[in-house]
Amino acid sequence: LFLEKHSINMIAPSLDNLGISGIDPNRKGELDLYIRCQDANGNKNEREYNINICIQPGEDLTPPIITGKIPESEMLTYNATSQFLTIFTNEPSECKWDDEDGDYSQMKNEFKCENRIKQQELFGWRCFDTLPIEKNESKFYIRCLDKPWEEDKSKRNKNTESYIINYKRSSSKLNIDSVTPNNETILSGVEPVSVEIVVKTSGGVDGTATCFYKIGNQYIRFLDTFERVHKQFFQSFTSGDKELGIKCEDSAGNVAEGKAKFTIDIDTKSPEVTRVYGSGGNLIVITNENAECSLITGENSRRSANLCGFDFNNENITEMSGDELTHTASFEDKTYYIKCKDKFENAPGECSIIVRQGLLNDA
Repeated sequence: LFLEKHSINMIAPSLDNLGISGIDPNRKGELDLYIRCQDANGNKNEREYNINICIQPGEDLTPPIITGKIPESEMLTYNATSQFLTIFTNEPSECKWDDEDGDYSQMKNEFKCENRIKQQELFGWRCFDTLPIEKNESKFYIRCLDKPWEEDKSKRNKNTESYIINYKRSSSKLNIDSVTPNNETILSGVEPVSVEIVVKTSGGVDGTATCFYKIGNQYIRFLDTFERVHKQFFQSFTSGDKELGIKCEDSAGNVAEGKAKFTIDIDTKSPEVTRVYGSGGNLIVITNENAECSLITGENSRRSANLCGFDFNNENITEMSGDELTHTASFEDKTYYIKCKDKFENAPGECSIIVRQGLLNDA
């Protein structure tokens, strides 16, 4: 990070680990660290900063400690047949594993270990191997022996208790139960369009997972995930057919894939009146889409056609009953100037229709 103060945890090796043995109380070992820094503008040290560490005498009398493992989870995919395992020790070591517990010398399988002094990493020294998974539950025992450069094994410290790993296969594969929207048409009055993608998962370790959506060749994590329901809100879809790749993965590595398919349709057309009639003293207007219709009445004369320019906020207008396809109002011997709008506020500049008892006039 771009900070003024930087820190790192390191394990200091013993003199034996540095290859300096003996009983001379004045013996010592040195370890040099070299550091270079670079700022946000790319300026960096031409010469490294040297930190010299002096190691005091001290015999190594303790066995190695396994400080961590990768992966940390002991849950496996439901069809796993093997597992690559990395362990870390607090000092250079040789390590073995077996499916039966026993002394280090009796264990049958050896890890490949990077145990030179300069191969130290953040968590220590790395050992790795591929373990066979033949059952739904597989237990492995690990023991290590320090001082790999020491030929006399009697001078080396070994674990007397095993580090145990108990792998368990997932009971089932991870499933994507649903993706919404899916094969739907999303209507909007303007672009860009906001869409929320919702994914539901089950199976695997416990149904929970981390889900990603695909843009180009890159998978990007959902903002709301890590549970059984995963959500991602998008604000910039344009009109047309859309297909979004979805991938979910649980803590054991089970993977499920799916797609969100939908169509964005931008509605810029005002509602159309498809039928109008009188019934029981009421005027009935039918539109081709859900709409709100309002009217204003005028003289029983064609000369009042300029009333079609009314605004929906006009206090003199009357709102017809119904906000879907059917709209009603009382029907008297007047001229009705009717205008309809949909939920996107699409409305005609003139009337949708002009109606008089006994005569219908299309605007």
